[in-house]
Amino acid sequence: MSANSRSRAISAAAVRERICHIESKHDLLQYMVDGWCVWPLLRTQVAVRLANHPLVGNKHLTRRKRLSMAVQDACRLSRVRRARYVVESYLSARGEQEGGLFKDHFFDDLLREIGEYFKIESLNNKAFLPRSDAALIRSDLTTSLFELVSGFLARTGCAGRVRTVAESLSQCLHQELGPNALTSGAIERTILRFLWAKRLYSWLLKRIDPEFLLVADPGEHDIVAAAKERGVVAIEFQHGFVDRNHSSYSWSAYAARFRRCMPIPDRLFIYGTHWEEELVATGFWREEICVVGSPRIDQYRAVRSTAEPMKDIALVVTAQGTDSEALIAFLLAFLSLVGTPLPFHLYVKLHPVYDTSRQPYDAAFLPHRNVHVLLGSEPPSTFELLARAHLHASIASTCHYEALGLGVPTVILPLSGYENVLHLYHSGHAFLAQTPRDLSDIVQRLHNMNAPVCSADHYFRPDAIENIKRELGL
Repeated sequence: MSANSRSRAISAAAVRERICHIESKHDLLQYMVDGWCVWPLLRTQVAVRLANHPLVGNKHLTRRKRLSMAVQDACRLSRVRRARYVVESYLSARGEQEGGLFKDHFFDDLLREIGEYFKIESLNNKAFLPRSDAALIRSDLTTSLFELVSGFLARTGCAGRVRTVAESLSQCLHQELGPNALTSGAIERTILRFLWAKRLYSWLLKRIDPEFLLVADPGEHDIVAAAKERGVVAIEFQHGFVDRNHSSYSWSAYAARFRRCMPIPDRLFIYGTHWEEELVATGFWREEICVVGSPRIDQYRAVRSTAEPMKDIALVVTAQGTDSEALIAFLLAFLSLVGTPLPFHLYVKLHPVYDTSRQPYDAAFLPHRNVHVLLGSEPPSTFELLARAHLHASIASTCHYEALGLGVPTVILPLSGYENVLHLYHSGHAFLAQTPRDLSDIVQRLHNMNAPVCSADHYFRPDAIENIKRELGL
């Protein structure tokens, strides 16, 4: 993202205010198809357009590979079994190894405890695909077949009600956004994909007959709606940054009367009371929130308590797949200031989904032998790095909170979106490096300065597995 495009980006708070105004002004949740409000299917797309801050770089499988996986799924459907839990996770969640096998950090620790489950996997990053063959817990099905079939059916025809709703929504959005609005055709296809996928998942859930659906992303509208139609309790596990401004959670009090008709989970399992306070502030979320913690944080708290720190100063920078040019320029300026006599290593860990290539980073840091660029799919994992790090830095990332949860000081870099985490600096829980010189000073004085102190439990409640099992009635 260029400097000019960054200057035109709109803050998350401003986007929330605008989108809440638009949806209440036009009563957008009134538009329903098959008993479901369809505005939630579009809300994040509209928020991204309002923010002028697109996320790009999903590493999708090739069409041929997706077709091959869909055929495999068709064969797997004959082996569907009954289970109390249906879990939908992501290929990119297999970021770490245990006993030579790759573990899904969202759910595998829990699945070993609860036993009776059916696991579905979304193939969101082809770089992680080889890990499926060496998975700690393999998936029973992927989303490939249902995505292929629902996408095809969405293009074969359109019911009159869907078209009418799509045109009405498009007209409302054009009044507010002008040429940046979604077209009626795009809205129509989104609704149709949702409807067909919902029907397919409803068929699958009927065969499995679960009590609970566990997901790890706010965008799983189709399977969540299918679960709720069948009386299955839909639970979403927090897996990233969640606050009052997040487009998937920033529903205002206006939306409360539509709650039952919105394809959103029945319950949210979140990390700590900080996130609960953020969601309650919207005026929408209430008893749906359950503070349970993070199994991954619990694991690496134990690792960090016994791990021997790296001998040299280790700074871990987690990239977000956005503002990459500015991040590289900032780090190059920092490297020119920090000085060679300091025993120091910089680890740049790229985002597992939104960083499409390491090439720009490799080219920029080639002369610096103490800089190590790592893809999201490459070991060591982010948490393995943090467990032995002296310092962490990022732009605006959940990793700030994860570092704090592990007792690692964290630094906010002043790039696009950093305003979203400035409260950490104002509360005294994080450093702020306004310039490369600031970051250099922090690194050079690290051993002689007091790191910000915070209550790690405020962000991540301890004993996550036991908390989750208790909420599930186990």
